[in-house]
Amino acid sequence: MTKSGRFLWKHRNLFFIYAFSMLFVFQLATPLSYADDDKESAETPDSVESNLIDFNRYLSEKLDHWADKLDVYLSDKRFTDKKNKTAVKINYFTRYEEGGNTDSSFNFNLDLRLPNMEEKWALTFTSYDEVEESRGVRSTQQRTQPRQRNYGAGLALLQELGRIRTTFRPRLELKDPLQTRYSLMFESTADAKPYRLRPKLELFADSEQGTGQFVSINMELSTDTRYSINLFSEEQYQDAKNLFTTTHGFSVGTAVTKNSQMGPAVSFYSTNRESFHLEDMTVSFGFSHQPYRKIIHYSLNPYSRFSKLDNFKGHVGVTLDLDLIF
Repeated sequence: MTKSGRFLWKHRNLFFIYAFSMLFVFQLATPLSYADDDKESAETPDSVESNLIDFNRYLSEKLDHWADKLDVYLSDKRFTDKKNKTAVKINYFTRYEEGGNTDSSFNFNLDLRLPNMEEKWALTFTSYDEVEESRGVRSTQQRTQPRQRNYGAGLALLQELGRIRTTFRPRLELKDPLQTRYSLMFESTADAKPYRLRPKLELFADSEQGTGQFVSINMELSTDTRYSINLFSEEQYQDAKNLFTTTHGFSVGTAVTKNSQMGPAVSFYSTNRESFHLEDMTVSFGFSHQPYRKIIHYSLNPYSRFSKLDNFKGHVGVTLDLDLIF
């Protein structure tokens, strides 16, 4: 390897961050295009793309029809003409990290809606714990690990307490023996333009791992319809493990089109084991797109992680998160 090649390899993480910065600056200088991403199949009736959309629409209508029949059967009679919005989401996640580390997962989520029986509750069947797997920035915007396979059924009970959204989620997990999980969540939003504050408190319990709590405070600054800056601060405590963790950082979002956005994010993750310290720092630059809303969603997220375990030597990786919705 040449001298310049060795230099580039030695400082690859700095060049990785520099490349992300240049992408972001380029995006700031690029005029926003509000082209219509939701193409109508009538424009290209014989295209493969339109055929896939028609097939998705057909499956969605059949699913809603079967769910409606089940709803009327369980409730004895029809009490409402509301459209059944039952949905199935199929998720594929894959990760590749420097050194040949690769992981992937394939999951599903059935969100069963029964409008004749329910008013403020929803029933779900999933191959993962959707509450745990969406807890915090590290599980959503900066996810670098596949979702843990965990089959079960859950119930969401929804209630508005003034301006506070309250959700109680019991979940039964299909293990031997059967396991249960509970989550009680309080969320609210306070607007004072151009700022928006989103506090959240979650109390959770697990028949295997005991009780815990999660608190997050996110503050969003929207400069206009195109740019937004989000400051996030999170903490979680698990009683059985006596484990206390915090995540602090920021992200910048830039609208590319009506259905896509991109931007950098930086987070600092700390833990109290053995004593409170910085565990790692993650720098990422994500791109998310919904080519067809409520049909296909995907996000591509290159990142560089600096971990205490590796003496804060950076490791570069990339993740792809794909959702197909019926």
